[in-house]
Amino acid sequence: MRDLTKKWYIEIDLLRGIAIVMVLLIHTFALFTQIPKINLLAIVTSFIDIVSSIAVPMFVFISSVLMTLQKSYLNNYFMFIYHRLKFIIIPYLIFSLIYLVFYSYWNETPFPEWKLIASSLYNGGSAFHLYFIPIIVGLYIFYPISYSFVMWSSKKMTIIFPILTALLFQYIWIYQHLIISKIYPEILNLFIYPYISTFTSFLQVFVYFVLGIYVGANYDNIIGFLQKCKLKPYLITAILLSSIVTWEWLLGIKEYGNFYVIPAIIMIPTRLIMIVSHIFWFISLYKIIEPLLKTTNTLKTMISEVSRYSFGIFLIHIFYFEVLLKLFTKYHLTSTRPTFYILFFISMFILSYLSVKIISLVPFHQYVIGKIAKGKE
Repeated sequence: MRDLTKKWYIEIDLLRGIAIVMVLLIHTFALFTQIPKINLLAIVTSFIDIVSSIAVPMFVFISSVLMTLQKSYLNNYFMFIYHRLKFIIIPYLIFSLIYLVFYSYWNETPFPEWKLIASSLYNGGSAFHLYFIPIIVGLYIFYPISYSFVMWSSKKMTIIFPILTALLFQYIWIYQHLIISKIYPEILNLFIYPYISTFTSFLQVFVYFVLGIYVGANYDNIIGFLQKCKLKPYLITAILLSSIVTWEWLLGIKEYGNFYVIPAIIMIPTRLIMIVSHIFWFISLYKIIEPLLKTTNTLKTMISEVSRYSFGIFLIHIFYFEVLLKLFTKYHLTSTRPTFYILFFISMFILSYLSVKIISLVPFHQYVIGKIAKGKE
């Protein structure tokens, strides 16, 4: 049996590198919603956007797997929280303030009052991608309870029970506004409601967290199973499920005229299909990187390098997203043209990576872009 608390998991390292690339892809190809009519470009870009939606689930899954493998919380829960959050919260707060200043200047609006600043720092509202930080904080805080629940229920019953329970909580959180408005709408007007909603926001990805705990607790067995699997059936299934979601999204856009006004209740089955597709994509991506695990080549080195700086890239890339979007629009290169997506993604990726790389040379950089792993083979 391997010492799972000390091993360097190159497979997880590579998946993290792919996940951060997916984050940039989803923010690039989400601009398909600006295409005025459904055509081949809309179909292709929406499909890529849907496939890239595995980014956040993959980060949650990876974090859960690693926490379970390392079992650092067993020694001291508060030290576990401290070490996990020290290089997350401080960079998050710094970038939150930077984005508040940036958007005030960029949108030519007054700098927000202190109440809005405090609210933005709490709920990740300073920039549209920072909602992920309250999620990850909640997952860390509730990890020991989640771990105990998964271990107990999977032994007493099967892994299906904790997954279905997590799925129930996930759907309740996602559709909380709709549910509460039907049962007790007065709750929505309570001052504390948005704060409770943010504190429990980790529930919107709870299935992936629970799945990660189970995989981490049974890591050798799961890896052994995956090594026997064939890529083709999982990849075909993942593509098929993502295609179904693409078709449903485009039908919704055709009927309602805009993706963002499609009624939430219509998306209930679509979300379930997406969750299942994410699991098949996880397996497919593992099988795709599997040949890299026992070799050293340029591709493996590049993915590992991106993985090392993934948190910093995550924090900074929206700055370049906004700048490039305005620059491209100024020169009439819009999301209605295929070249827009290619150039936009490559530009945002290179600028984000180089910026983080430069910041990493500065003393105390870990408090700005997070801790950077040294990397191993």
